[in-house]
Amino acid sequence: MVANRSAGSFQSLLELHGGLESRARAAGGRGFVSGWHADNPFTEEFLGPLADPDLDATSYQSYTSDDELLRRVRAMHERFDGIAPSPGRILPGDGSTGLIATFFFWLLRQGTSEVHYVPTVHDTFYYFFEQWRMSVRRASQRHPFEPGFALDLPSRTSVLFIADPTWYVGRSLAAELVEEIADWQRRTGSIVFVDGTWQYLQWDGSRFERSSRLAAEYTVRLVGPTKFLGLNGHRFSYLLVPERLFAELADVHENLHGSTSVLNLAFARQAINVMLSEQANRRLTEHVRDVYRSLIERGDIETEVPPHCGLYCFARPTRNLEGCLTMGSEFYEIDGYQDYVRVNLLGGDQLDALSS
Repeated sequence: MVANRSAGSFQSLLELHGGLESRARAAGGRGFVSGWHADNPFTEEFLGPLADPDLDATSYQSYTSDDELLRRVRAMHERFDGIAPSPGRILPGDGSTGLIATFFFWLLRQGTSEVHYVPTVHDTFYYFFEQWRMSVRRASQRHPFEPGFALDLPSRTSVLFIADPTWYVGRSLAAELVEEIADWQRRTGSIVFVDGTWQYLQWDGSRFERSSRLAAEYTVRLVGPTKFLGLNGHRFSYLLVPERLFAELADVHENLHGSTSVLNLAFARQAINVMLSEQANRRLTEHVRDVYRSLIERGDIETEVPPHCGLYCFARPTRNLEGCLTMGSEFYEIDGYQDYVRVNLLGGDQLDALSS
């Protein structure tokens, strides 16, 4: 009879694999006869027009091994919000969902049972709140853009989730709110996870990101290049993390999600190249701003919350949208705003329903 092994008894095997992985990386894979490299003579034939001589399709690819990509991410942040994160703070992945899952799994490993959030966060976060059976507490009764907004944060060490901007209304966090949260972080040693997926989409062309002023040693910030380029069919996001947490979070991410593909890596390089270009995403933000202005000027929508960034607005259609699919206030844990819906300003022909 084969005895059952306890979970802890696999530790030695994990250490063997981890040590080998480290030695293989240090040696550049040389002499690794048991390895995973695929010296495939038919690569170009199999890939056809997808073959790229600058990218190795025969090896597992890692964003964190692409020094040039990390250098350009650093340059982007230095240009846009005045910080220069080291490679030991940049954890890239294939889209935001996998990185959010990585953070939640890391919280589970820390034994975290209670978290706080400022409404509203993306539904992906609600999914993990539910799956992890955490005790989740609202840190405010109102949303950051509402009059009378006030934080109610614990005096002990905790974890706070917040979005900047509040994407469905297209409003960035106020500077005073960021300062208040940063003071709380330093006072309690609490971690703040910022969903900054829609950052770098300011309609007036400004580059300053207030959430970059949070305490870096206690902040995990999600950045979404696919969003600031409006290219949802591609997958590339990254976390800016405290250096002291990088190794743990990178280990969780690698074991949950593995390597990326050469196609995603090629997109990541191009996305950052665009953001470092003279135009960056100006034409996109100007287009979104113009769509919003057109809807307002034609009288198709009206709102008490005019947006200044992002890809959406929260507004009241002036025509009956019966038969259309909409997302109203019930989706965002917000009272009031009767008949308001989120409007996707990149909705294209879908927006014709607002004026029909």
